[in-house]
Amino acid sequence: MPGQPIAPQLELRFRLGLYAGVRPIRAIPGVPLALAHPRAKEIDLVILRESTEGLFAARGRGEVIGDSEARDTMVITRATTERLSRFAFRLAERRAARLGRPQKVTLVDKANVFTSMAFMRKVFREVAAEFPGVPAGEHYVDAMALDLVRRPWQRRRQPDGDAALHRADARLARQPWGRAGLDGCGDGAGSGGGRRLRRWTAQRGVRRRGHGGDRARRRRAHPVSLAAARNSAAMDVFEAMATRRSVRGFLPDPVPRATVEAILSAASRAPSGSNIQPWKVRVTVGEEKARLSAALRAAHDAGAQVARDYHYYPRNWREPYLARRRKLGWDLYRLAGVARGDHAAGHAQRARNFDFFGTPVGLFFTLDRDLEQGSWLDFGMFLENVMLAARGFGLDTCPQAAFCDHHDVVRAHLGLRDEEALVCGMSLGRADPTEPTNLLVTERAPVEEFVTFGPGA
Repeated sequence: MPGQPIAPQLELRFRLGLYAGVRPIRAIPGVPLALAHPRAKEIDLVILRESTEGLFAARGRGEVIGDSEARDTMVITRATTERLSRFAFRLAERRAARLGRPQKVTLVDKANVFTSMAFMRKVFREVAAEFPGVPAGEHYVDAMALDLVRRPWQRRRQPDGDAALHRADARLARQPWGRAGLDGCGDGAGSGGGRRLRRWTAQRGVRRRGHGGDRARRRRAHPVSLAAARNSAAMDVFEAMATRRSVRGFLPDPVPRATVEAILSAASRAPSGSNIQPWKVRVTVGEEKARLSAALRAAHDAGAQVARDYHYYPRNWREPYLARRRKLGWDLYRLAGVARGDHAAGHAQRARNFDFFGTPVGLFFTLDRDLEQGSWLDFGMFLENVMLAARGFGLDTCPQAAFCDHHDVVRAHLGLRDEEALVCGMSLGRADPTEPTNLLVTERAPVEEFVTFGPGA
């Protein structure tokens, strides 16, 4: 809309794949406090902010009706709420172990007004049930803002002290839990302008300067935060492409069958010559997957590789392809802690493929052997659609050709026909933010290196 300010920080949130804004707020010994009350030195809490859903999800999608009314739609998804809630409870567990006292997680919302926030509260309670050792509660944002002003040190009255899970949904409307409320609560502890924030993503932790009161905002940048787990209605295709990567460490969180079906259904819209749709998919979970993993590991340890159904890589490597491959291998092994020449560690790292990197869902892709190269092109586009659709559900993937070295084992355990060629396997799930190899960011050649524009272009 004309006159609407630009918001480059929102684009950064999407590009960096950030999903949890971690805001520690505590009194620091030796640093003057803004509050005169003697108990101000007890202030020690953490606020988690997710600031791309809610009303932020309406950015670029609002409508102005005539010249008399404007509307924006608030979006809160299960995927993002679950992910951020689990992060909060795990953070509370770590703080409890370090501080030697229980830490409570409190959801800050306006569920008495907004249906979307009542839904968020429902999902939060479901996740809370997964952490019976961590106290959980809920607080309306206006009451929380008042308690943070009156008694920020009192654990029974603010969020019982500890990790407050918070969505900055009303930031655009300058509600109390926007700039004027929770954003500025660090000022009372004397840390408002100088505290460091960590924005968590599935791939990395990013430190950013915080913003406290007006003085701090004049000196420091607006905070950057992103929900990496969003549904397909809230994530556009460019964001999905930018955040898709091969994840080599997953959380054990289950992925519902309905979600897997929705991903594959969306992916089936991939282009296909004459609409023959050559792809076939086999999903494996639970005990079947565990048995298959054990058999694949045994074959890997025994060096029992078989000839693949097709040649993935060139028989004779040359530049620039060889240098790119080597760099990827070195970068990955460095993050995994595998030293050059340590063949045993390299073998163990490759073996993680056959455990699906810890995810509960494995996919295998096959096509009939008598189909020609055009069908393989179709299949590649289908695979990309699977990975992009997974991002739309807040999930991550790792396409794996390593299974092709043991396609005989896969075929025997999953009952695949001899007429089917194994294209690849794929791990599907939620990325583990603590996995070092998930910090890997592969380089891409600039456009001018692989594109030639003709005259007049």
